[in-house]
Amino acid sequence: MPIVTVHFDPEAPQPPPEGANFFHFTQVQDEVEMVVGYVSPTKVHAIVQAHPDAKDQEELPDVSLSPEISHRFLMSLNGFRILRDRVNQIWNTIESRQKGA
Repeated sequence: MPIVTVHFDPEAPQPPPEGANFFHFTQVQDEVEMVVGYVSPTKVHAIVQAHPDAKDQEELPDVSLSPEISHRFLMSLNGFRILRDRVNQIWNTIESRQKGA
């Protein structure tokens, strides 16, 4: 089987990044679906501000916010494994920098 190599140049012009703070993964047979979206921090902040006596998250009322879905990706299990490994690698780098700070 031939090997396909994809070269990504992070210095090349890219579209502007979109904010995302909602990620949902679902296994669909032999693939993984990743839904990416955004929940407004302003709405979350308003809920917290409306309950100033709450000492922690447990004391806040249950509120259901719907994310605005911006992207849906379908990837193979191998693609998901590569994504998982890369995210773990980045997270480990972040943790080691925080420990060194």
